[in-house]
Amino acid sequence: MRDVFQPEKISNQVPMGQIVEAAYCPGGDNRSGVDAVLFRIENRFPLSGGSPFILRKGEYINPAFSFETGKICGTIPFSEKKVSKFGAATELTEGILEFEEPFVCFKTMELKWMVGDYQLKLFNQYQVRSAPGDDFFANPGDSGALVLAKDLDKKNLCIGIVEGGQKNSQVTCVSPVQDVLEQFKIRNFKQFENEKNTKDIVHMSNKIDQIEATLQRIETKINAS
Repeated sequence: MRDVFQPEKISNQVPMGQIVEAAYCPGGDNRSGVDAVLFRIENRFPLSGGSPFILRKGEYINPAFSFETGKICGTIPFSEKKVSKFGAATELTEGILEFEEPFVCFKTMELKWMVGDYQLKLFNQYQVRSAPGDDFFANPGDSGALVLAKDLDKKNLCIGIVEGGQKNSQVTCVSPVQDVLEQFKIRNFKQFENEKNTKDIVHMSNKIDQIEATLQRIETKINAS
């Protein structure tokens, strides 16, 4: 079955897309391990890089969490170790990216996650620890969520995707996004920011045309009187 559902499949639900490719490589040396699936969206296309509203104390609020730039870590430096993610299971959480040395992108480590009777090895993963006072950064069901940090302009850029960990553990394994995209021969993410700017420019242009048309009608009436 190649259908993809989000959230999980319920009765008579229409799939949002189809699986295109699945990849697993353990990594090693200067390469990060990758365990991911690529799917094609065929229904419910995203209109922005924003997140859905979340339920807090009986009320739905806007978490103001978005990824509009499409930027990824690798060619663009980021300014701090604080990261965040919005996952299907635990929604919006924050964490701290742990390095052996400041701003070194890869921490060499071997992680083994059990999936049935098959054992995966993923080398050169990021390690994210939950923010002080929080019990976890991610839980089962959050896998695949984008992990974001701030670039030097304080805009969100993606550094990786949630890969795995133990439930309610303070440490989460995150696969560096650059190697994930390269595995699928993808160059970058969709840039909603540019799309939004284009729409704003078109909207402003239409408004200017309307104003000019109104001024022309007024001038015509004045000349006729």
